[in-house]
Amino acid sequence: MARYRKRPLTIEATQWWPGTKIPGVEMVRDAAPAGGFEGDPYPIVQTLEGPMLVSPGDYIITGVAGEQYPCKPDIFEKTYIPVSMYVCEKCGKEFYAEVDEDDAEEYEPYGFADYSVLCDDCYWECIDPILDDSDDWDDDWEDVPSEDYE
Repeated sequence: MARYRKRPLTIEATQWWPGTKIPGVEMVRDAAPAGGFEGDPYPIVQTLEGPMLVSPGDYIITGVAGEQYPCKPDIFEKTYIPVSMYVCEKCGKEFYAEVDEDDAEEYEPYGFADYSVLCDDCYWECIDPILDDSDDWDDDWEDVPSEDYE
């Protein structure tokens, strides 16, 4: 069987609880879902596959094409990580960096020289000339006998 990995995309999501108003989640009174009472309103979200029931605590995800769908909290927490938006001081591009879950502080985005916040492209644009000048760093290892590192 072939294996696949999710692409690193940034999505928007909001956790739904009764009383929370989220665009796309509507309360309906059609035939009650399993365990519900006829006429009681219940929340649904219109997905590409049709209406889906929303349970308290579900995350309502807005996908890359603007589609919405609910996601159970345990699956959401295994699949997604929080991010914050930054603006590159060199090129002005907006980008996202992860939030450290251990101490709830943001990871520091790349910084270099006169810039404290750089996107990946600008960081490597700044650092590549330095790395190119140091291409011979591995030549120093040629003089070390290999048995010292076995």
